[in-house]
Amino acid sequence: SGVTAVRSVDGYTPADYKYKENESDIYGVPGTVGKYGIFDIEANSMRTGFLYDDVADCDFQEGVLPVKMNGKWGYVNERGEALTECIYEPSAVTTSDMHPWESWIEMYSALNGYVVVRTDAGFGLIDTQGNTVLEPQFEDLSQVSPEGLLWAKQGGKWGVLRVK
Repeated sequence: SGVTAVRSVDGYTPADYKYKENESDIYGVPGTVGKYGIFDIEANSMRTGFLYDDVADCDFQEGVLPVKMNGKWGYVNERGEALTECIYEPSAVTTSDMHPWESWIEMYSALNGYVVVRTDAGFGLIDTQGNTVLEPQFEDLSQVSPEGLLWAKQGGKWGVLRVK
């Protein structure tokens, strides 16, 4: 898409940046150490400052990227505009069977125009414009199929919902 999330590197400012990919597929960008921003590769310029504590590994999907700020997750578009506030919990925290001391955060990416989100109240659904489609209230949700169907778990039972 020509837009990606980039991580800052000590000792430089965003104006000093020249595009260069490092070994981890996160772009080393001068600025505030350890923070992330949105970078336009084609224009060779930042679309945001270094605002985010973390970004999801999925990069932009359908123009949407999960970003973390102050311990919570939210979503931005490729223009660097916030689609939601950073109010969400991780979709899942996975622990390695081989190394139980290792764990990693997982965030749902956009699929078929929707993103599954999670709060303390449960799982919900937003569209790729940031609009709430299903309030967080479910024990679990699947991603939405191309036909607009998704599995929803509530009260320990699974059912199918249609969103479009």
